[in-house]
Amino acid sequence: MDHGKVHLSATRFSYDIRGNTASSQLLADRGTDSNSMTNFPGQTTKMSASNQNDRFFPFSECMNFRHMGGYPAAEGRRTRADRLYRSCIFELNGPADIERFERLNITNIFDFRMPEERDRRPLNPDVERQPDIHELQISAGNMGQYLTELKGRKPESGAIKIRMTKWYMEMPDQAISAYKTMFQQLEQSDGGGLVLCNTGKDRSGMAAGLILAALGVTEAVIKDDFMLSAWAYRDVETAMKRYLGAHPLGSDTSYMSEVFTVYPEYIDAFRARAAEMAGSLELFLEEHLGLTDESRQKLRQKFTE
Repeated sequence: MDHGKVHLSATRFSYDIRGNTASSQLLADRGTDSNSMTNFPGQTTKMSASNQNDRFFPFSECMNFRHMGGYPAAEGRRTRADRLYRSCIFELNGPADIERFERLNITNIFDFRMPEERDRRPLNPDVERQPDIHELQISAGNMGQYLTELKGRKPESGAIKIRMTKWYMEMPDQAISAYKTMFQQLEQSDGGGLVLCNTGKDRSGMAAGLILAALGVTEAVIKDDFMLSAWAYRDVETAMKRYLGAHPLGSDTSYMSEVFTVYPEYIDAFRARAAEMAGSLELFLEEHLGLTDESRQKLRQKFTE
């Protein structure tokens, strides 16, 4: 796989993006030509495989803040671009960032980082309407801890991918409480929800996948959304500076693409373990995360249209 490019299906990624409260200014913030795209109530925009920027928001020190709208969901509906978000840790540096964030109407942030990660980069968006921040720690996927454990040793070829795959297999067991709380809050609250971890690709990636699954999005589309993180971190040097500060193992950066990318095998490992635990991902949502038919219907009313 070329870590600098993610080859996405042009068929899958030509979804209509429906964001009822989004504006042409929001499109401009995403790096999109607002003159050629409409995004007002009752209108749609097109997202092509060649323009992944349509999903991303340019917040300071963050490479992976994006919406999850426009995906085909249950009952012929689509996920809402103005209600569902996923992200790495971010900062609001200046009025433009603050205004951009406030327009998203995010009322709940689910922070899956460990306490030491929060200490290094606290999350406290200085906005007029403070979202509720739910600190729901998940240890699996804490790559910073793994790099620290290496103590200056360059990992063997393939070691990072093996370790990451193991983490994804551990996550369904470790994250039950965190993800169950997330779903309870999403069901009970109004406004938008943001799932977040350090890089926004592993712990929050699985949270995003579970939300989309609960809304009736297909496995293939969920996997494509997951793989957008590899596209987000195609610039490995920039990613290292933003998330690690300095390279932890000297000047050799050849293996660092493994740290910041994702593979389809990761989400496959998570799903396989969930199926071992409950028989299928659908039953995992029901038996371990507490999603009933009634709660799913509530989620679909809020987060699809």
